[in-house]
Parts: sequence; C-alpha cells; structure tokens
Amino acid sequence: MAAAAIPTLKYTTGLYSLDNTTATLQGTNPPGMHTIFPPSLTHTDLAQAIAVQHAACFKTGAEERARLVDTFSGDTIFLAICVGQTGDQYGKPFPNSIDQASATVQHADHIGEATGTMLPAQYWIHEVCRFKNKEMLQQLAPTLTPGQVNEFFKQASPVQLIMNLLESVICNQGDNKHASAFLMVETKPEHGSADFLLKYYSKQGYRLMKEGYPDSHHFMGKSCQRIKLRKRGGYRKRKKTRKRKKRKKTRRRRKKHYRRRRQTKRRRR
Repeated sequence: MAAAAIPTLKYTTGLYSLDNTTATLQGTNPPGMHTIFPPSLTHTDLAQAIAVQHAACFKTGAEERARLVDTFSGDTIFLAICVGQTGDQYGKPFPNSIDQASATVQHADHIGEATGTMLPAQYWIHEVCRFKNKEMLQQLAPTLTPGQVNEFFKQASPVQLIMNLLESVICNQGDNKHASAFLMVETKPEHGSADFLLKYYSKQGYRLMKEGYPDSHHFMGKSCQRIKLRKRGGYRKRKKTRKRKKRKKTRRRRKKHYRRRRQTKRRRR
C-alpha cells in the first residue's frame, strides 16, 4: 500500500499595529492577503484568536483572552502572525490554518525596571508562540503516520518568519542607530526548557545580558547593526589597510616562532 502524500502548506505573514482599542493591518507577505488578515480588528477579536495559540503553547486558561486585551491596550505596539494553510484553506481568515505562530513587540523600559535606573524605552519581542493544529491535520489527512506528521510541520518555520519581520520593524523605528531588539526568557518556565530557548535565540544572534538583571528572567539583546548585516547576506569583509596587514603578518610570525619553540623542546627531550 502506497504511503499517503504529505500536504503542502502556503505561509502568509501579517503585521498589525495596535492603539488603545484597535489593531490595524500594516501589511502582509505576500501583499494584499486581506481575506486572511482583516484590515482592522478589535482587541477582543484579536485576543480571542491569539488565546487559542497560547492555550497550546503556554497551557493558559479562559482568563488568557482578558489578559491579552489588557496587554494590547498597554505597552504592546505590534503583533505579527504567520499562518500555514493547505490549498483548500488558502485565503480563509487566519484562524483557519494548520500551522500558526505569533509574537508581539512591547515598547517599555524593562532594563530600567530591573536595574533601578531610568532609561529610554526599549523594543521587546514577547510571547513567541507556535501552534501546530494536529487535530485539524488529522481531519484533513487521517492516514498520515506520526513520522509524516513531523515532516509536515518541518516545511517551514513560521516562528523564524515572524522574528525576521519584527526585527526589521524594530530597526526601522525612528533614527536611533544604536537600537536593538530585546527579549526575555524565564529562568524556570512552567512549560518548555530555558536552556533550549537560550540556545535557539543564541543561534539567531541574540546575546545574553549578564549584569544586574533579575533572577526570574534571562535578558537577551541583538543590535540592529547585526540584523541589517544579516539581511545583506552576512558581515562585510573589512577593507585591507596597511595597519591590518601588519597585524596579520605579526600574528603569523608569532605562530611560527612558538611552533619552532615547541619543536625545539621536543627534540631536547
């Protein structure tokens, strides 16, 4: 009996800006996908959709929707959503998707709160969540094996897509050349592993901030300069100047010198 074919997913991202009452769509990728992401949503409607994701990621309960509404009316200024849909689902509103991810950006002085100093507010990526709707997948493709289900959700990383989007948004806020994207990782999360998250974000270029921060959270940061270099395809090679050439030549000579010393010692033994 032939193995069942694994359905393919099309991924779409949307970015909402939030004011005191409303979430307004800023753009989608691919552009113009307003059937998936409505141009405007109330905080209540948006919180209802995101609370479903958080129930899967953070094991939250019925109170999560009310908490999100309060958060959306506070320091949260952006929310990014990425959805993966099959061909039959494609174009339907974003809750109708098998693979979903979301994250928010808060503009707040969390570093100042932690260190007891007043600083300009920073941009923080919060509540990163991916919801793999395996029940919906089971209804659409009931004959898939567990191994095929794992392969199905490896088609793309919606978390990576929204992280890239939010980092770009943060680095385009104002004209601060020294801006950075920040995030927090709980030291002892109720669900998941802090070590896993620290390693994951470290691979994304975030660096651990070690001095003077609370024991409850790890603070991590990533400079916009680093983000922009990544978007251009990596770090640029520095121009070779006479000074750099001289340093390189000196390092080679030192290596050669110490190598000869080690060889001489071995012969004497």
